[in-house]
Amino acid sequence: MLRIEALTQDYRDFRLGPITLTLTEQLIGLVGANGAGKTTLFSALAGISQTDKGSVSFNGANLSRLDRLSRVSFAHGRDVWYHGITFEDHLDLFKHCYPAWDNDVARRALERFSIPRHKRTGAASAGMLAKFALVVALARRADVVLLDEPWNALDPGSRVELTNIVRTLASEGDVMFIVSSHDLQEVESLCKRFLLLRDGMLVFDGNEADVKLKSGGSLTELYLTVANA
Repeated sequence: MLRIEALTQDYRDFRLGPITLTLTEQLIGLVGANGAGKTTLFSALAGISQTDKGSVSFNGANLSRLDRLSRVSFAHGRDVWYHGITFEDHLDLFKHCYPAWDNDVARRALERFSIPRHKRTGAASAGMLAKFALVVALARRADVVLLDEPWNALDPGSRVELTNIVRTLASEGDVMFIVSSHDLQEVESLCKRFLLLRDGMLVFDGNEADVKLKSGGSLTELYLTVANA
């Protein structure tokens, strides 16, 4: 269970929150227009940015900012890899960066996702890089994985494969996934609970039935009626 209590972050021209949530589902979708605060919320949850107020806890234990850096993994759709080295080289590098890093988990995940360990990331497809982001998150032994635009630049086959991988991992029950994307159909097909941000505030929180009750239809219709209101 992830508990977010009155989380607030102020910038000169933007405020996130206060946001209070209790999340128990393994697959949660986070949507909103550009500038709504999705990446800001992810950065706060992952401990990348310092929050002004509020707290984050997991299974009843309060997580300091340092704890979040270890236990919450922020995996985004942007290419952040070193193109001149291999996937194996990346794993050797990351094991020195994360205290809970598990080499066995990393190598099993490479095999499970059919990622050739000796291939340079610069020669890999967008789909392979997206899967590798999951390898890193799993090897970190993170409790919560934040996926920011995971389907970005993926071809249809890779999108389906990545969706199925995330769904399978979530069903195994070890990791909670929060998925942020403008691809509302993918989010709706994957997730069990949906959060909608507008201007830094949480304006919707519910499951599929709540979406239909609120909008009379799909997540896309909810987005159009609520996010841009």
